[in-house]
Amino acid sequence: MSDMQFPGEGPGDTNRDLPGEGAPRNDESIEWDQKLRERAGEAENLMPRKLYEKEVRLSAVYEQQHASGQCAYFVELVDKRDRKVKIYVGHPEASSISMASEGQSFSRPLTHDLLRSVVERLGYRVERIIIDDLYNDTFYAKLTLIGDNRTLDIDCRPSDAIAVAVRTKAPIYIAEDVITSVLKSDEEGHEGD
Repeated sequence: MSDMQFPGEGPGDTNRDLPGEGAPRNDESIEWDQKLRERAGEAENLMPRKLYEKEVRLSAVYEQQHASGQCAYFVELVDKRDRKVKIYVGHPEASSISMASEGQSFSRPLTHDLLRSVVERLGYRVERIIIDDLYNDTFYAKLTLIGDNRTLDIDCRPSDAIAVAVRTKAPIYIAEDVITSVLKSDEEGHEGD
């Protein structure tokens, strides 16, 4: 497997493993690889950047009913200055986060419970998650695992990262630039009302 490095993608300038020769590929993985390469060539991603991470807490999981009858789901994260960040998530992830935050448990593990068990059985623990980027209206996150004298940063969707963090009591962080971008976007949206 070949490793490609994408500078400035988060804490510690992590590597992103891309499928190498002979690895099974589908259209979605090829498209994702192209997006990563495009982002890597952008000026702001050529040098590592300071994230100025802010710890946040999960405020709530919300269901939003649209006039069309469709539902959208989002989590609200709040920092110590009471700044709020909304992240839209799918229904399964919203349910998973909500159930874990309410302390519900099941006789058989759900997907995020399974992930937590696998991480722990492999001798790791979830140290933290960070939502470290907002690009083209898409949030990006990393799950940081520690174990066996190693630290692993794993790219993931914020919804999955939050669901795992709630289950493992791991702290949740957001990069200051992400918070600022969200607040600026919210202000611009209200000005148009």
